[in-house]
Amino acid sequence: MRHEALHIGQVIVRLKWHKGRILSEMEKNRGEKGRFTGDDTMSPPADNPTYAELGIHPKQASREQLVKRAFDEEEILDICAELIDQSRTE
Repeated sequence: MRHEALHIGQVIVRLKWHKGRILSEMEKNRGEKGRFTGDDTMSPPADNPTYAELGIHPKQASREQLVKRAFDEEEILDICAELIDQSRTE
């Protein structure tokens, strides 16, 4: 049972890492920030989706991007494999 739980955990960690990668690479919606300053006061904000439109809480997006920055994919896989190996020996 614990072995299966670790495999599920591995999948979740990998998904969060990839989600953080996607979020960090996507173009951000700046909203109306700075819209009424400078020369361009009439153009609408960019049509990139907001986190709210994607159903993602900003704090969640920030944490997942932090995981992506803190670890590369190979490190994530190594850590997960090590945990699974440890569970087999117990």
